[in-house]
Order: sequence, then C-alpha cells, then structure tokens
Amino acid sequence: MEQNKKIPLYAKIGWIVCWLTMVILTIMILKNCVGSVTYGTKSSPQDVKHYYQKGYDYGVTHSSDKTIRDVPDIENPLFKKSYIKGFRDGLDSHSAQKKTESE
Repeated sequence: MEQNKKIPLYAKIGWIVCWLTMVILTIMILKNCVGSVTYGTKSSPQDVKHYYQKGYDYGVTHSSDKTIRDVPDIENPLFKKSYIKGFRDGLDSHSAQKKTESE
C-alpha cells in the first residue's frame, strides 16, 4: 500500500525561512564573538582606562546634555563601552555634586 505523503508548499517555505533565520542568527553571534575576542586581545587595561577617563571628563563638562552627542568614532567596542560608562559615571558624579551644593 503506497501512501501519498507530499509535503505542502507552505510547509517547505516555512522550513526554508526557519533555516535561513537560524543561519543568519548563528552568523551574527559568531561575528560578535570573534570581534569580542579579537578586540579583547588587542586592548590593554591602560587603553580601557584612558577611554573611561575621556568619557568621564566629557560627562563632567557636558552634564547639561544628559546624552552623548559627540561620541568619538571608536571602532573597538570595548573602548566604546568604557567611554560610555565613564560618561555616565561623570554625569552622575557631577549631578550628585550639584545636588549637595544646592542643599
């Protein structure tokens, strides 16, 4: 007894879309991991501290902005993260200092 087990076209298209989505997500995750490892091995703690300090100084001097508008073009994501963290810390310390002065 032979059964006709054809897979419908919409199921085939669904499988193709699912696999393409999985492949694209895998490529994006691998690209991110490779970039993190590559930039992590190229950076030193002094460089990270330097970008943190630059961000901190910018946050203290531009405390009225509350947002980073003139972020320097930093290719290394570790340095960019350090710069943004420094900006936020500088912004917080400056606003806390202003709050204690006003009281």
